[in-house]
Amino acid sequence: MRQALPCSLAVLALAATPARAEAPSPTPAPGTLTLQLELVLDAGAASCPGEDLLRRELARRIGYDPFAPDAAGAPAGRVRAVIARRGTGLAVTSEYVDALGLSRWTRVHAVAGTTARDCEQAMEDLAVDLQVEFPLFRRPLPAPSPVAPLPPSQPRLAPPLVTPESPPSRPRSTGQHLEIGAGAFAAAGVSPAVTLGGVVHLGVGVFPFGRDRPWLSFAVEGRADAPASSGPGGLRTSLLAGSAIACGHEDLFTGPRGVTWAVLGCMLGTVGRVHGWSQGVSRPVSLGAAYAGVGPRFGIEARLGSLAAIRVQGDVLPTVLPARLLLDDRGEAWRTADVAGNAGLAIVLFF
Repeated sequence: MRQALPCSLAVLALAATPARAEAPSPTPAPGTLTLQLELVLDAGAASCPGEDLLRRELARRIGYDPFAPDAAGAPAGRVRAVIARRGTGLAVTSEYVDALGLSRWTRVHAVAGTTARDCEQAMEDLAVDLQVEFPLFRRPLPAPSPVAPLPPSQPRLAPPLVTPESPPSRPRSTGQHLEIGAGAFAAAGVSPAVTLGGVVHLGVGVFPFGRDRPWLSFAVEGRADAPASSGPGGLRTSLLAGSAIACGHEDLFTGPRGVTWAVLGCMLGTVGRVHGWSQGVSRPVSLGAAYAGVGPRFGIEARLGSLAAIRVQGDVLPTVLPARLLLDDRGEAWRTADVAGNAGLAIVLFF
């Protein structure tokens, strides 16, 4: 059996249905609503009756055929109905598009079975849906009244052209800015113990996809680590290095006071020299060794417009060239870890 319509819809439809003995007007009277009809019999429904049955059924219910091609009423839009097989039954999908071209509603209901009688039942159900919705169809806006022509003695002047102002949009042009900054961090792996350090930052930001899209930055940094010791009388080391960095930035949202929160991901390479010295031998020893590491940087930044940003960031640097400090009487006294890292805070100004 087909699915039952909701009780409220069935009651409304039955209350508004005229007796079958009444003969509906074949065409609408002037001032009534008219519609265009597009009926599609999709896969599994090709044997269903055509639009004539739907038009007759709706005309019987509302008193005239709103789909008549020679109708003289006010156009109210278009109804598109698709009947297709779904499982062991039929699905009826109807859509109403008003006279302004706006889709107002879409209805879907199912009918059990695919016989000819089931197809007729689907048409009748669709007519009931349209009958209920028909009083709610949006009437088109009244046509503008014609403008009275100017007297022949006066030249006809064309109305001035008025170009509406478009709303402001976020800038999408490409460009760049200069970055200058400084930061402090805690580092491990390039010294015998955790130590503090600082960096100076010089870079440029570029916007190849527009200023409202992810953007890139390229920078160089100078780095200095404070001396760290392996213990009383043991080895002490410090690091002077430079880094080349390429980053991608993605804005997340703009919060209170115009602060924009963003994330950044970078690749950097660091090359420098580890200086070491020790008092724990027969005579003071001063040594030096090259160091290099390559790895990612991750961070979060809070940016105040195009003026400045505060970044919380961290580096993970697998060692490419380890620094090894050798003592004549002890052999290798110390070497950098296989993976070094640091985390800290930086302030960057934009120009």
